Amino acid sequence: MGGTGGGRVLVTDDDAAIRRSLERGLRLNGFSVTLADGGHAALAAMRDAEPDVVVLDISMPDLSGIEVCRALRADGDDVPVLMLSALDEVSDRVAGLQAGGDDYLVKPFALQELVLRLHALLRRRPPAATDRVRAGALEMVPEAREAWLDGTPLRLTRREFELLDVFARNAGIVLTRDQLLDRVWGYDFDVRTDAVDTFVSYLRRKLEAGGRPRMLHTVRGVGFVLRPSGAAGPSGSGAPSGSVAPSGAPESSGLGGPSGSAAWSGSAGPSGSGGPSGSAAWSGPAGASGAAGPSGSVASSGAAGPSGAAEPFGLVAPPGSPGPSGSAEPGGGAP
Repeated sequence: MGGTGGGRVLVTDDDAAIRRSLERGLRLNGFSVTLADGGHAALAAMRDAEPDVVVLDISMPDLSGIEVCRALRADGDDVPVLMLSALDEVSDRVAGLQAGGDDYLVKPFALQELVLRLHALLRRRPPAATDRVRAGALEMVPEAREAWLDGTPLRLTRREFELLDVFARNAGIVLTRDQLLDRVWGYDFDVRTDAVDTFVSYLRRKLEAGGRPRMLHTVRGVGFVLRPSGAAGPSGSGAPSGSVAPSGAPESSGLGGPSGSAAWSGSAGPSGSGGPSGSAAWSGPAGASGAAGPSGSVASSGAAGPSGAAEPFGLVAPPGSPGPSGSAEPGGGAP
């Protein structure tokens, strides 16, 4: 799915390491992610998050993915469901699809394959015309190209709007210049990376007009992040960072990254891009020493595979394990 986001996805798995890795990888590919650690939690999250697509592990101790899917269909919910399972027999696949699943992916798998399958499921379900993107005091209606900050309309050019839309859908997540070029200008862009800095500067002038606090922050050596203030939007009620909710519907919880949280990706330097606390996430064009392709394969146990190759997913490194060696790519602050 092109440039501005992949939609809202609910990821349900009882394995905490897999949940965290899927959350990181999907966010870096433009998705807003809500997590559930079991079947009952998934059914509860459906009411709050209103996801566009559900990733559902079949083998869970409290309520299996098969039972969750049957419950959704019994309630008349036709949200696309992608089943995850280590069971690869034909009978297992048939059982998942007969329960109402729309797709079935066997573990281990490459993150890129999961992303492409989710995009395919989302293409079958046209987006609602009333979807709104909310990040604190910022509210946007992408279909109408309208945006407000503290209830005041923002006058934005097409490129400014698309760039702000990417930031709002990934509020609290650090985005690299390469990621922003990819998502806003596309794969075939013929512009320098300082174009991102230029348009970030344009957006800052408009977002900070009248003495408003800064929302777009520079993370030196990495990229930029939108950290919303959390003030109420035009409707008068606060919205969670990075949430996308239909107008008039309950706003989703947990879809945006927490304010101040950081993810990092993009084109890796000679030794790969590094992140804080000894962990790393990769996305964007492939570089040397284990950088991933556009959709980003996640290497298990922190080990990098061949450049650009998709590593099997489902075998994940424990929290805090070191990623590839090296430091974050250099970069300057925005004007």
